[in-house]
Amino acid sequence: MCLVPVPSRLFSGGDHSIGYPTVRGVCRHLGDKKVGIIHFDRHVDTQETDLDERMHTCPWFHATNIRNAPAKNLVQLGIGGWQVPRQGVKVCRERATNILTVTDITEMGINAAVEFALEHAMDGTDCVYISFDIDCIDAGFVPGTGWPEPGGLLPREALAMLGKIIQRAPVCGLEIVEVSPPLRHQ
Repeated sequence: MCLVPVPSRLFSGGDHSIGYPTVRGVCRHLGDKKVGIIHFDRHVDTQETDLDERMHTCPWFHATNIRNAPAKNLVQLGIGGWQVPRQGVKVCRERATNILTVTDITEMGINAAVEFALEHAMDGTDCVYISFDIDCIDAGFVPGTGWPEPGGLLPREALAMLGKIIQRAPVCGLEIVEVSPPLRHQ
């Protein structure tokens, strides 16, 4: 039995490079409706390029350039891994996006973090796109990812927040990314 309603547009990817094209496709389908983005991750993924390419570390720079996916409605949850590029943080500051680190979430509590995410992602938008990067969860629990980071969210914290958001927000799409079974330790 599924306790949480599943969005009609569910995307499963390898790396996070699918974030921008899937949001772009959803936005085109929605016409003039505005989309907020709630992004679970240990990394901001907001720099324009990485190693001179558009890749899995860049989806939210490009997605927030879409007319109906404003940067002010990008909410990032669980940020704080060791690999957080300065250029990506600079973009977040310039575009006034919203970030809650694992420490922020722990200190404010799950319910307050969910309220923050919903308030900012839904401010003037019609729906929410959710991006769930598996590396937002502590690497001790999810070794099968390309960017394992210590100190992430506990599985019960991430799943509780995800469930509460899906129950309360008009979700237009959800992606699950950075799952790499070959990297899983036996």
